[in-house]
Amino acid sequence: MKETKLSIRCTDLFIPLMMLFALDFFDLSGIILSLLLLLLFGFCGKEVKLDRMALLMLLFSAAYGLSIFYFEGVTVDAIIKYAIAPWGCYVLGFNILRLKKDASSIKISKLLFIGFFIHGVLNLIASMAQFGINFNNNYRQAYDFWQGRIISVTTAALYYSPLVFYAIGVLLTQNIRKKKIFSVIVILISAFATLLYQNRTLILAAVIVLMGGIVSILLDSSTTKKTKISFLFGTGAAIGVILVAWITDLGGIRSFLQNTTFYARLTGANGEGQDRTKIWSSFIFGDAWKYPFGGNRAVLYKNKGYVHNTWLDIFRRGGIIPFISFGLFTLLSVRTVFLYAKQSTIKSEDRHALAFSMIGIAAMFFVEPVIEANPYIFYLPLVVIGLMNGELYINRTEYLQ
Repeated sequence: MKETKLSIRCTDLFIPLMMLFALDFFDLSGIILSLLLLLLFGFCGKEVKLDRMALLMLLFSAAYGLSIFYFEGVTVDAIIKYAIAPWGCYVLGFNILRLKKDASSIKISKLLFIGFFIHGVLNLIASMAQFGINFNNNYRQAYDFWQGRIISVTTAALYYSPLVFYAIGVLLTQNIRKKKIFSVIVILISAFATLLYQNRTLILAAVIVLMGGIVSILLDSSTTKKTKISFLFGTGAAIGVILVAWITDLGGIRSFLQNTTFYARLTGANGEGQDRTKIWSSFIFGDAWKYPFGGNRAVLYKNKGYVHNTWLDIFRRGGIIPFISFGLFTLLSVRTVFLYAKQSTIKSEDRHALAFSMIGIAAMFFVEPVIEANPYIFYLPLVVIGLMNGELYINRTEYLQ
């Protein structure tokens, strides 16, 4: 493919703009994303390729956007966020490696994860400055560094979670000391934020990633028996140390954790029930089918504002068409992650860590209304899945148009 001088100048802007987007620089993520899509379609349009997942995402964006326009009105913000951005983010990810030859799916994904994490850390610093540090309170508050306003703790936790999942993958699959140290630092910062925000979602998703990673390593036929035994021994030793530290209250860690509001929320000791499944069932077996075109009209358990499941929240707000199209996109994404993890042209440790991160993000989506909480976070896995498919397409490895 022969690139024009204009195309080369445009593609040189992709990476820095994507970093600024990941940072939500000065709360301008929408404008930055619009610039990225303008560069992609306006100046590189003839070179843009689409696949079947892009068509599914186009159907999702159109149907979801139309439902919002009908029930909530047409605004420029809604057009960009819901009718253009979801489809555009996937297509951007799918095409960027073809347009930017020196890039890779791993490097761009890590860039995005780090940008989101930095945003999360900035929010953590701003939250401590605004509300102080108190691990035993009933006020779950977070503050956005760029916006200068209070945001939900769910949103605050979503920013730093993707890099945590990648860090877990690094600890499970890589032996490079610097990467392991960096991963431990990321996890410790996130654990601190989890205690402060009292957010249970990261714990759930991290456990799923950890268990999935352990099982995949043990079932991997390319892993030697000696390596598997060493891995099991190391994992068992780590679990043993944690259990001994907890039982003996080493350093007072158990006493400290048990006196936090987060521990009370996690165990239900504060009387706050684990009612996610009740909210889901109240929607599925209640008003969902009365409102097939969405509009957020379905009444939920205890009049909750969200179903707390990204797919079901899409149904409640946008209707059955975006629900089905995004559901099919999700199923194809599972296939993408599986094929990507098998891709022999990519360093195995890196591709496995990225695959683990996508498992964690999917777990977050399962228990949180991500597109409702913050569409900016909803776009992240769309870009990454696009990057994965783009790499598979370039290598022509089991990839079907």
